[in-house]
Amino acid sequence: MANSRTARAKAVATSQSQGGAIAQSSPLLRWAGSKRQVVPILLSKAPREYTRYVEPFAGSASFFFALRPVSALLSDSNEELIGFWQQIKGNAEAVYSLAANVPRNREAYTTMRGLRPTELKDVERAARFFYLNRHCFNGVYRVNRRGDFNVPMGNKLPPFPTADSVSSAAAILSNAELRAADFESVLYECGEGDFLYVDPPYSTGVRHRGEYGAKMFGDSDLLRLCSCLRSAVQRGARVALSYPYTALLERELRNWKHHHVQVRRTVAAATGARGNGDEGLFLSYE
Repeated sequence: MANSRTARAKAVATSQSQGGAIAQSSPLLRWAGSKRQVVPILLSKAPREYTRYVEPFAGSASFFFALRPVSALLSDSNEELIGFWQQIKGNAEAVYSLAANVPRNREAYTTMRGLRPTELKDVERAARFFYLNRHCFNGVYRVNRRGDFNVPMGNKLPPFPTADSVSSAAAILSNAELRAADFESVLYECGEGDFLYVDPPYSTGVRHRGEYGAKMFGDSDLLRLCSCLRSAVQRGARVALSYPYTALLERELRNWKHHHVQVRRTVAAATGARGNGDEGLFLSYE
């Protein structure tokens, strides 16, 4: 089984190198730190052969949807996010119908935001998440101490995704395992044949205001992440990590390949956080 999956993954990678990669479309979710703009660079740096693709900080999963691996594990500590992807995978038409038919105005937005996710059916919960993500200010995901989503509605709304784009996402997700979990438990399972793309939230060093969910990624998590990644590499995994350059990373991943990537941050709560920036792409492999 492993050999057949490796062969299929090699075929996919070869198809991409020959111009067979599917053209990118707009991602379903707006997400701070999305790698949509640098997907071509990521594709060029991906290993040509691997058995399984693993992304422990899924977010909008832009790279996953561009890569279209034949086997994947997507995880995130944000249960609302993973619940959404699970419903898109198995119930896409119903999620889209519910979300797309809600009026795009402040009254409807306020009503949707006020609903308690735990009191909704799974498909309704996913539709609410989808609607709020597409209509909130700058696509920011933020909750208060009670876990309530508290981002106001945005002023300039992008077009809502089409039914075809949702169906396409569901098809790509069909071979993916989806899991709400801390990154350490996921990385502990990774080893020979796995290609890991790791794109954690950036630790800003300022007070956590609920961005990305209740469990914000911090400096101590970055050190823990580096330890987990080195262990996965020792077990045979290949890893690509996106993160700003820090002295900690240069020390902890000093034997890895370091590349500079220019990114433009257009989805952020504060205007000063947007604009062009230099980010690191750290590779455990050639």
